[in-house]
Amino acid sequence: MKKKILHIITSKAFGGLELYVTQLVKELQKSGLSNYVYCQYNSRIENELLATEIQIKHCKSDFYFDVFDLFKIIQLIKKEKIDIIHSHTRMDVWKASLAKMFVNKLPHIHSVYMLPTNKRDIIHRFIYSKVDAIVSSSQFSNLLIEKNYPISSSKIHLIRYGRDVKKYKMELDKRQEIRNMWQCSDDDIVVISMSRVDEQKGLRDFALSFNYLPSHLKEKIKFWIVGEPTIDKIDRDGNPIYEAESKNLYNWLKDYVQKPDIQGRIMLIPFQKDFISYLGSADIFILPSRNEMYSLAVIDAMLLSLPVIGTRAEGTQEQISDSYNGILVDISSPKQIAEAITKLVANPDMIRFISNNAILKAKKEHNWEKTIEDWIKLYSSFLRL
Repeated sequence: MKKKILHIITSKAFGGLELYVTQLVKELQKSGLSNYVYCQYNSRIENELLATEIQIKHCKSDFYFDVFDLFKIIQLIKKEKIDIIHSHTRMDVWKASLAKMFVNKLPHIHSVYMLPTNKRDIIHRFIYSKVDAIVSSSQFSNLLIEKNYPISSSKIHLIRYGRDVKKYKMELDKRQEIRNMWQCSDDDIVVISMSRVDEQKGLRDFALSFNYLPSHLKEKIKFWIVGEPTIDKIDRDGNPIYEAESKNLYNWLKDYVQKPDIQGRIMLIPFQKDFISYLGSADIFILPSRNEMYSLAVIDAMLLSLPVIGTRAEGTQEQISDSYNGILVDISSPKQIAEAITKLVANPDMIRFISNNAILKAKKEHNWEKTIEDWIKLYSSFLRL
């Protein structure tokens, strides 16, 4: 009989985190496990999984605690004879931990995708006492988990993000189509970022760096900022309501790109499910984060042999070795971002060197076969698989 995993992912948003979780669940399903997903009704997570054999159950709320959700999760665990509960966000860990109070022997695994902040207060001590294993894709993040979470180091595990490396191919026709769509000629050099529109992602610094480019490069370079503000909630009509800080930044970007000396050089592009094609249409990737755990977008860019510029932010230094498989610049330094872009444009040999090293590292550490093998090994430590 197949072992059954219940994934709790109640986020209303659909960015890199949510897309990755849906991909992970699909890969786990292929491995022979039976997966259930507890998510928002008519969410993009649900829509992404509808055509699969993965069973979908609907939650009422993405809030920390809801009696209806708690009752529904407990009933689902008992009815379907779930073997492991796997929570995926800081909200979901509450739902899973509270449910475990009533099904105490059920293993609870929690994944961390964001930088771990301090959770050593008495309430979080109780919640995390119901977690049997905690997983991230970053050694740096695991050090922060050990420092900030009320959980023993023996329960902390490292499993790198997985990617289907065979899909990362640059399609010239698609590249031309996308570049034409955004008014980019063959001679334009496109520098792309791909993230939530959030102050901590450093997009303001990226946009401002255009002013520091040499005059001769401003004629050749275009910036693509791909992403949307962080969703706070969905209204009754199904429309997203964005977090205030993210919305303010997005409004600032919209005003900034209309400045006479910037207009037509910086493009604001919505979140793209086909992120591979958009990355493949660019020439340089930038991760200007002010803090960062471990970026999926950096992996994606490396797998497409794009030269990567990142900041010296936490987990980014775990991904990028300066001048070996990318270039590192100081946090919140538009001037250094511009200098790094200028350096790459002037040095095609350097681009080839760091891109070759980057793709080798990405393929070795981030293929789905290795990732799923590690997940099954962890599940097996709690079950007989």
